[in-house]
Amino acid sequence: MQTSVRPAAPNYGTRLRLGIMLPASNTIVEPLAAALLPAGVSLHAERLMLRKGPTQLDMLDRIEEATALLVDAGVNRLIFHCTAITMYDPEMPARIRSRIAAVTPVPVTITSEAIVGALHALGARKVVLVTPYDQATNDRERAFLAHYGIRVLADRALDLKTAAEFFDVESKQWVRETIALRDDDADAYFVS
Repeated sequence: MQTSVRPAAPNYGTRLRLGIMLPASNTIVEPLAAALLPAGVSLHAERLMLRKGPTQLDMLDRIEEATALLVDAGVNRLIFHCTAITMYDPEMPARIRSRIAAVTPVPVTITSEAIVGALHALGARKVVLVTPYDQATNDRERAFLAHYGIRVLADRALDLKTAAEFFDVESKQWVRETIALRDDDADAYFVS
């Protein structure tokens, strides 16, 4: 007996259309999010160039244009997704939100605010931080979290250079890196 697999019906976002701005090199978020979204919720992406450099803030250069393009696609909610940029300093989420609001009243979720909200919801005031970033980025994330009352007890920066290297890290390595920093005082472990 021969069986056939019928392709899934297209998801046109009849319940909700999410617009996401993310680093151009990030090839993980879209397929992962699409797999997690419920029926009737679609994801529409606009990529922003993120170059390695002294600040990496060039990702923000096209934020207004990206916002307008997603609004033109009829999104109901926007997401600005980049942990390192949104945790650059405590004022960054407000600056991003202000620039998006200058283009549209569509509500926006910003990665760093979601992280802080999740950690607060969990009652996590002391965390261990593990990232693919360099130590300077980890130091900024530590300072950002401290601003919101979350103390980083220990951190590990893998110092990976490219997005491809980020995505080549196997799940088991993240687990090993996290376990290596085990701290009984930690309320949570944040793998950024």
